[in-house]
Amino acid sequence: MAKSYRQNTSYSEIMADGKEDGEGEASSVNHGNTRLPFGLCERYGINLPSKATPRDAWNALKGKGITPEQVYVELDKKANSASADKNSDASASIERMVSDSRVVYSKRFTKERMLSEINAGNAEMRDVTVSLFNDDSFGYNSNERDTAYFPGFNKVCIRKSEEGGTENSPYTKGGTFYHETWHAIDDNYGERTRLSSDYVLSTGKTFNDTVKDECVTVNWTEVQQDISREIDDYYANQGLDRQRIISDYQKMKQRAEEIQKEVQIQSGNWFEGYVARGDFEKQKENIKLKKDYSTVSEIPKTIQRTWGDLSDIYCGYTKGKHDLVKMGHTKSYWIKGGSSMRGIEAFAECASAKATNPEGWKVLKKYMPNLTAGFEEIYDALRRGKIKSKGRPKYEP
Repeated sequence: MAKSYRQNTSYSEIMADGKEDGEGEASSVNHGNTRLPFGLCERYGINLPSKATPRDAWNALKGKGITPEQVYVELDKKANSASADKNSDASASIERMVSDSRVVYSKRFTKERMLSEINAGNAEMRDVTVSLFNDDSFGYNSNERDTAYFPGFNKVCIRKSEEGGTENSPYTKGGTFYHETWHAIDDNYGERTRLSSDYVLSTGKTFNDTVKDECVTVNWTEVQQDISREIDDYYANQGLDRQRIISDYQKMKQRAEEIQKEVQIQSGNWFEGYVARGDFEKQKENIKLKKDYSTVSEIPKTIQRTWGDLSDIYCGYTKGKHDLVKMGHTKSYWIKGGSSMRGIEAFAECASAKATNPEGWKVLKKYMPNLTAGFEEIYDALRRGKIKSKGRPKYEP
């Protein structure tokens, strides 16, 4: 949205904001903002009547040899220069990160892969994440067995198989990288333990408390219905009526059981009942039904990517008993980690969604607005440098 300037707005204020909108005739683009010429007149010492219009101001400027085109060229140069400086600073920060001794490369974890993972995030999240790494002590290393942040070693490891970003992966490109990296940030920037458990939000609650409270208020039945409709639509586009196939398959299985029992009773031989059931299930139409059922029973990867973050939060809420799209941690994980683990995982889910998964972030904001607002508050404090690293020992490879 264009900033609206008063007639006495100084030119320096206008220039501080970079390129602003001006009168429509000033460019082939309809700039819409009519306040710019007044600020320019002030800069060049041009006095205007109190009831002067923007056109009067532009005409007065033209009398001094100042055209709208010249003004916008100057503003464009300033904007482009600022953008170039910002990009240069970002590139230097990224290079500092990938060249740090805390990042250990191998055949599985190359510098090129590191750069690819970093740049998978949107520019804002990328730059903040890189800055937080550069100001902190955690590191990265390759590990064949696990994808995790290891607090004891203060290092992040990501398996190649969980790199994400492919059509057959339930993870977005860079999603796992940002998830595990923000586990490290959560741990290293917490005042006593972790940010998700320590930092008191403007609501008076911690992030972990917010997770606990909001999970109770979410209508999870509605969430599951929304997901089911998305899956139905996905398979409908492939010419498959998912709900009908599921219903027909259940009826077929029920009829197969009935045939088995009927033949078994009539013959007095359980084996003949078993064979009769097999013959029924091997009928051509039933073989096709079984195949279609197997297809529609799979949750599409695109839907897992969209709903996976919320699925893991729900999994934590149910202590591993349930999930939404077959994505979540095990029961033992939640039990072993204790009550704070819900906040720890939700914090990382918010980070990865915000960085690499716009659709997933949209889902989180829709169903858990308090949670995402809490994350944004902590994120903003980190971005502005209001939260400092607690100075854990530097990761030593």
